[in-house]
Amino acid sequence: MPLEYAALPRRGAAFLIDAVLLAPAALLASQSPVLAGAAAALWWTAFEASPWQASPGKRLLGMRTIEADGRRVGFGRALGRSALKALPLAAVPVWPWVAAAAGAAAVVMMAVDRRRRSYPDLLVRTAVIVPPQGEGRVNI
Repeated sequence: MPLEYAALPRRGAAFLIDAVLLAPAALLASQSPVLAGAAAALWWTAFEASPWQASPGKRLLGMRTIEADGRRVGFGRALGRSALKALPLAAVPVWPWVAAAAGAAAVVMMAVDRRRRSYPDLLVRTAVIVPPQGEGRVNI
């Protein structure tokens, strides 16, 4: 059965759900954008390296993050992916145009890549999928 790669609107909605859940931590770390970015990276890492294979937003919307070969994402790969995703957040106060460009690049890449991967996905060899209904694991 071919994989269904998660589309941009669904991934964006999951990101917004996670952002709402992370808002209290962001407010606490408002004095330190680096701390806020680190908190977001650790949030995504902990959930995506867990048996859920997804942040709460992705889980709620029925998605999973997997390695490019279909295996579950390990902690190191999840940390790399999450750090690349969170880096623009830490740059917002200092270089807002860089943060905006990084976000735009991720969106454009998801729109044009046949597997709908963002640059963090490409760099660490992961993908976000919608698993087949009723399947606990994805085997390729």
